[in-house]
Amino acid sequence: MLDFALVRTGTGQPVTCRRCSGVPDARTGDGDAIAAALDAVLAIAGSAGAPDILFAGGEPLALDEFVSLLATARTAGSRRIGAVTGGAPLADDDDAATFVRDGLRHLHVPLLGPDAAAHDALLGSSGFDASLAGMRAFRGAGAEQGVRTALYGRIPVCSHTAPGLPETVSVFAREGAIAVALQVRPEADVRRIAPWLVAAFETGLTNGVWVWIEGVESATLGSAAMAVHAPVRAVEVDV
Repeated sequence: MLDFALVRTGTGQPVTCRRCSGVPDARTGDGDAIAAALDAVLAIAGSAGAPDILFAGGEPLALDEFVSLLATARTAGSRRIGAVTGGAPLADDDDAATFVRDGLRHLHVPLLGPDAAAHDALLGSSGFDASLAGMRAFRGAGAEQGVRTALYGRIPVCSHTAPGLPETVSVFAREGAIAVALQVRPEADVRRIAPWLVAAFETGLTNGVWVWIEGVESATLGSAAMAVHAPVRAVEVDV
């Protein structure tokens, strides 16, 4: 498992189901405060060196200071730098090339469904095509620059997204994701959605993509019990 030190860049997630109640709006934070938080995380690095960094909260890539944040982490010695993003800020090839050139290597992109009709209906606005364009531009920039990048899918799991889980995992597989997180919302009826969780896990195995499930106990997953094991983890750092 790879541990990433979490640096919060705002509140809420860039992609959420608007049909679910109680889902907070994504709000990106103040750039100066985020830079200070990053400095504090990097300052406590031990003998192992600077930690890997994951920027998450709001839309990190919308920050004017994001390139500067990448430079700070890279200069401090962070080997792996990632972000959780809706993907749209990377849809332009030149922007994607800049972010990758400045150190962005791990990208986590959420989808709510397997196509624009399903995703955009739950998002409440258009976004599916831009998310896919961002994934493709990110991977393309890495290939062009000869650097290794890693794409991770995320699916917020609720009663609205659950039926499309297997097909959405297939979309991530086609786009080159190496793993997909199914992030089950606290209010979800796990027993009701369990068959779709298991089917999504099995779809990942068929396509060579590891699917891990957050927010459930392994005992509820039957043959997919091993899916609770995550390949990456964001860790809160006490500073």
